[in-house]
Amino acid sequence: MRAYNFVIAVTPDFDATAIRVRAMDFDQQSYDGRLRFYLPGSFKENRPYTQLCARHINAASATQYRREEQSLIHRRLLAAPDRVRDLLAAMEANALSAPEKAKELADGLADYHRDPAFRQHTTMASLIGESLARLDRILRS
Repeated sequence: MRAYNFVIAVTPDFDATAIRVRAMDFDQQSYDGRLRFYLPGSFKENRPYTQLCARHINAASATQYRREEQSLIHRRLLAAPDRVRDLLAAMEANALSAPEKAKELADGLADYHRDPAFRQHTTMASLIGESLARLDRILRS
């Protein structure tokens, strides 16, 4: 996701300002096999944002923000399981990407998460399903 594919939402609070980065464009989602494509920090266009965060957010806060985002995704998953199931079924019924790209992404995700379960998946839909199942396991433990 490149700099032009996300927005920064600034929310003033009583004693501070909350900044949240949100994805806004998924035209290439579930097509590319390169893991770095899905990691915004790997694009040179995003370097100023990455450096800004590195200067102002400590590791503990970054972990907390990551957990909050994971919780938001998990809550959406729990609130609409039928919609998620239907979406994954629709994705599975359509060829979103070439099998070799899904394999490349599966290998990248397995290495990134240190979780070999990703390697058994052969479609982008099943990789998303595995990612959501992994998120569910993490947050329930």
